[in-house]
Amino acid sequence: MKTKIDQLILRFLLLTVFVIPVDSLEAGDEFKQRSNHGAVDGKSGTRNGSDNSETQVLGQSSVLEELGYILAMETIFVGMSYLASRKQVYGPIATAGFDLFMGFSGLNNASYQEARIHEVGHYLISAGFFAKSLYNFKLSKDQSQKTRFLINFTAYNILVFTGYFLDSLR
Repeated sequence: MKTKIDQLILRFLLLTVFVIPVDSLEAGDEFKQRSNHGAVDGKSGTRNGSDNSETQVLGQSSVLEELGYILAMETIFVGMSYLASRKQVYGPIATAGFDLFMGFSGLNNASYQEARIHEVGHYLISAGFFAKSLYNFKLSKDQSQKTRFLINFTAYNILVFTGYFLDSLR
């Protein structure tokens, strides 16, 4: 019975992470508005969005959007931590693979940082995800399921919200 539940959670997490398009969450609207705001129309030479009624503060998301992002992240964190705590081999491997993906994404993100402190911070976060991946691949087998769950859940929250904190300093 637990194997079917584990497989269901793994499928849900994969669908959540890889299938939901960003535009369906309406997160891309502020970027679309920002890219069109103040652009010069090549044909007429006039500015797009020059009407003051369209001017708004961009780059800020509402509290409800942020709560939605946090809820989605926490759902993924709980699911991945649950999978990492299973005795079957696919749970820790799936979690370690996700950690590797997050680590490589952090390396890519670090290369685009302007300030040196942000670059170093993102490299440290990536190193944390690589260490977490190693933990899930090799080092967690001797620990109880509860301990593995708590370590994974705590590590996800610390690493991801440290990245949010670094991004908020810009």
